Amino acid sequence: MQTVLLAAQRVGAGKTTLAVNLAVCAHNAMVVDLDRQQAAVDWRQRREQDWPMVFGAREDEFLDLVDHAQAQNVDWLFIDTATHVGADVLGFLLQYATTTLIPSRPGLLDICAAAAPPASCAARARPAPWC
Repeated sequence: MQTVLLAAQRVGAGKTTLAVNLAVCAHNAMVVDLDRQQAAVDWRQRREQDWPMVFGAREDEFLDLVDHAQAQNVDWLFIDTATHVGADVLGFLLQYATTTLIPSRPGLLDICAAAAPPASCAARARPAPWC
C-alpha cells in the first residue's frame, strides 16, 4: 500500500483538496482526515459517488484505520493532516508514509514555509518522485 502524507504549516495550502483529488484519481484509495475541521469528510458526504473511502479520525485512531485499509486491500492511503500538527504526531505519521507532499501556493509566505519543513520531515527525507 502506498501511503501519502500531506503536511503543510500554512492554512489553506491545499492539503485536503490535493488529498481528495489524488484519491479520486488513484485506484482503490482511502483518505484519513486527521484535521479537526473534517473538510475531507464533508466533501465525501456531498459527493454522489461512493468512492473514495474517507474516514475522519483523531491521531489515536490512525493505526485502526491503517489496519482497516490493509484489510480492504487499499492501494493508496492519503493522510490529510491538520495545519499545526505537533512534531511528535508528524514524526509518528512519517513512519507510515511512503511519500510526503508539502503543498503550497505561489506566494512568498507559503514558499518560505514549505522551504523549511519541520525537523521531523527533514530527518526522514526521501528522494522526491517528480512527475
